[in-house]
Amino acid sequence: MRAKPMHCSLPRVDASLITAEAFYEDHVATSTPLLICDDRLRRLKNLWTDELLEARFGSVLHDEVREAINGVDFPLTKVAGDRSSSMHVRDFLAAYQSNRSTARLYATNLVLPALGEDYPVPAFASLLQHKCAGRWCGGLWLGAGAARSPLHRDFSENVHGVIEGAKHFVLFAPNESAALYPKPERANLLGHTTRLPRGARTCSTREADDGSASGETACPRDFARFGGALERATVCRVEEGELLYVPSGWW
Repeated sequence: MRAKPMHCSLPRVDASLITAEAFYEDHVATSTPLLICDDRLRRLKNLWTDELLEARFGSVLHDEVREAINGVDFPLTKVAGDRSSSMHVRDFLAAYQSNRSTARLYATNLVLPALGEDYPVPAFASLLQHKCAGRWCGGLWLGAGAARSPLHRDFSENVHGVIEGAKHFVLFAPNESAALYPKPERANLLGHTTRLPRGARTCSTREADDGSASGETACPRDFARFGGALERATVCRVEEGELLYVPSGWW
């Protein structure tokens, strides 16, 4: 039986109760997101500590440590010299643990294959076809909290797990893409990111009693379709021990 938790509008299922075949047919093949509870993931909070990461992987050089643009917004892609840098894991952890503005640093997609010994690929995900098929290649995302990624979409299947803290997702189905104003790129003509200005991403198309737009800001005229898409979005807060499946092409 699947129930919708109060913190997420998606159905929630226990990882031990969903087979790889059912997951593929009911969610991957139909492009349907799903919230999954996994007790194995919950146990990692007390296992993958900063002390363990420093002891086992402190000498690893990671080239995707990003600096916040305004304290919470982080650049989506790594561009040399553009608010991103290379740091050894131990140096990142030292900065992350200090009393300085650690929230301005965010380590993204830190791939440490040895961690697969502690958390093998979940059985329900075994039929996913991607470049990591048959091996563990999960990436860690480490931050001090309040980090926010820009609106974007990936063209691969993604399973996001939360080990500590919580992550708030606002999801848009692929058929909303026109209202999200994709930004074509040389390597991806469909567009991985959006042309929406940052301030427009919380705008509204609803009108107040006096005829003005409700909410803090109205959608800019050139991006007026976004407000309707935002009202139809799927909102989900993923908490410790939970995984969120985001199908390919979802924003």
